[in-house]
Parts: sequence; structure tokens; C-alpha cells
Amino acid sequence: MDVQIKVKPWGREIWFAHTTKYAGKILELKKGHRFSLQYHEEKQETQYLYSGKIKFTYGTDKDNLQEKIMEAGDKI
Repeated sequence: MDVQIKVKPWGREIWFAHTTKYAGKILELKKGHRFSLQYHEEKQETQYLYSGKIKFTYGTDKDNLQEKIMEAGDKI
């Protein structure tokens, strides 16, 4: 797969891997913006924070989500 850049109102996504069950992305969010909460029952993603600091919501059960403060260099 070629790297894809998807421009969003809150910033952009840089997709470096994508299959029916996995997505590898770099997210760039503009300061003060947020993106919508997404839940995939059959997909796994890797998120890497290049710079800044964010509150990331995640989990394996949509009724039992967790939050993690991520800083530059963190991945999940």
C-alpha cells in the first residue's frame, strides 16, 4: 500500500498500512480540535503520537472504555 494522506477538519491522517483487520496511521490534530470516537469490532489499529499531548480513549469493549494521556513518542 502506498502511504495515503487524508485531510480532515481537525487535521489529517497519514495511513501507512491498511487491511480489512488492521490500520497503521499517524494522526495530526490541530491544537484545540478533537476527532470523533470510533469503535471497530473487527479491526485493530496502531496509533503513534509524533508530538504534543492528547487524551486517548480506547478499549476492547465499547461499554468499558479507558482513557490514557499520550505524549510525543507514545504509541498504542
